[in-house]
Amino acid sequence: MHLVANRSSSRLNTVDAMLVASQPSHGVQENVLGSTSLELESALSDNETVLSRQASIETHMHLSLSKRALSELDAEIALIQDTLREPLLRRQREYSRLQSYRAALSPLRTVPNEILSIIFTYSVTGPIEVPGYLDGEPWNLSHVCSRWRQVALGEQDLWKSVLVNFDGHLFQQWRGSRYGLMMEAVLSRSQSRMLSFHLLVLNGGPDPQQSEGFVKQIIPHAARLHELSIWDGDHDGRSMIPNTLRFLGDITFMNLQKLLVDVPIHDIPAQFDRSQLRTLELDNMQQQLDYHRLNNFMHGCMTLTRMILRLPFPSMPLLGNSINLSNLTSLVLYVYSYFAHGNFICNFFEVLKLPNLTQLVMCHVGGRYDWVSWESPLVSLIARSSLLQRVYIQIAIPDDQLVGLITGLPNLVELILPYGRIIPSDTLRSMGRGNIVPKLNRLMVEATESLESYLDMLEGRISPTSAAEVIFDVVLVFDTGDDDWEQNLDLEVEHYPRIVDLLERGLNISLVHWSQVDVDSFAFPYQRAQSDVSRG
Repeated sequence: MHLVANRSSSRLNTVDAMLVASQPSHGVQENVLGSTSLELESALSDNETVLSRQASIETHMHLSLSKRALSELDAEIALIQDTLREPLLRRQREYSRLQSYRAALSPLRTVPNEILSIIFTYSVTGPIEVPGYLDGEPWNLSHVCSRWRQVALGEQDLWKSVLVNFDGHLFQQWRGSRYGLMMEAVLSRSQSRMLSFHLLVLNGGPDPQQSEGFVKQIIPHAARLHELSIWDGDHDGRSMIPNTLRFLGDITFMNLQKLLVDVPIHDIPAQFDRSQLRTLELDNMQQQLDYHRLNNFMHGCMTLTRMILRLPFPSMPLLGNSINLSNLTSLVLYVYSYFAHGNFICNFFEVLKLPNLTQLVMCHVGGRYDWVSWESPLVSLIARSSLLQRVYIQIAIPDDQLVGLITGLPNLVELILPYGRIIPSDTLRSMGRGNIVPKLNRLMVEATESLESYLDMLEGRISPTSAAEVIFDVVLVFDTGDDDWEQNLDLEVEHYPRIVDLLERGLNISLVHWSQVDVDSFAFPYQRAQSDVSRG
């Protein structure tokens, strides 16, 4: 190494030595050289100086010396690199050994295969995309080592849910080969598990001839399909290639329990036993819905326990045959229409008999919450489901109808009425005594200019004389100005200690502005950091 250092020092002085040796020895020449050096310095600092003949000769000399010095430095670097090559190779080998030793001591080696399999299952957060990338889950789990591969391939639950990008462009690009290979792997590795099959139609979907081979792979496994989702990724059914979904008519879904679609019902020629359906989700916001077809379709779905409908309700009522869904416990209804006529919603509940319904969600989609009219028969129609425990309504209800709704549902446990509904004071007093909704323990409601009445009600519920359950989770929504809204609550001095007392008694009470509540994904308890007011 000393030899290398000496050589480096010698080489680094080469340019200086050459320049010293080239210096002129006569006075006149020194004057000339001094003037040309000034020219060169000027040329190096700007783009405008034109060198004289003598300055150009001197610059060429400097250029030649720099090239020679650069070449010698390159040779020096190559010599150093050659000297370091062997130590670097040895270090790389030693680092590899170090990693091997660490792997040998890894706690993962002591984890039983059963636990490792559970970890793998929790690591996969969604369906397997086909076609997809092999560096994604769960494919990458089988590429770490032979043991991980054995565990991953043996865990059937890793491979039981698949999302097929039914993309017209990709099918044409790959001619279905990549689809076929990945589907074959998924179907074989899931073995006997029931399958969730999600179909996302993109770019119009493939031509039926292009997807023929892919479809033939699915048919032998039809008995294992218990969940089917069909989504129009283009959000416009009119762009779908005719007969794109025709292949579903060749598959008999004898064990289907969950169906989720956002394409018209008549575009699904699948043969499945609707008497086994437990969950039905229809999203027809972008399509014209044939309600007669929907009525006929639902007549075969008597075992439904959960139904989610996103429908463009017409402005006029539509008659239909009565449907008794005695097993349905949860109904989520999204009303999509500007100024939708409430008579149709009434007709909807007239057609559906829901004696065992325990959860009802009614939300508007698009426009204001008060653009969907609420007709008086709705209260009695909803109250027929006397077992209702959770009600969330995001449609404006007239005051007189609101009282009727609350008093008509004695089994209510959770009530969410976020916008435009202020419960009258006398009704709140009855709620405080436990005469109305005695089982209620979670409440979210508008309380603009009526905070004191709600505090009276909450205090009444915790009184020993009340026959009602305590409402432990309370969210009071205020529709005030957006700026300094907390200052516009008109809180009196006596309100603060009352709120503090309720908090100390264990109530999770929050006072919030209407814009701070994400009602579509709301869940108790309210998670937003409480305001200074709600903290007392």
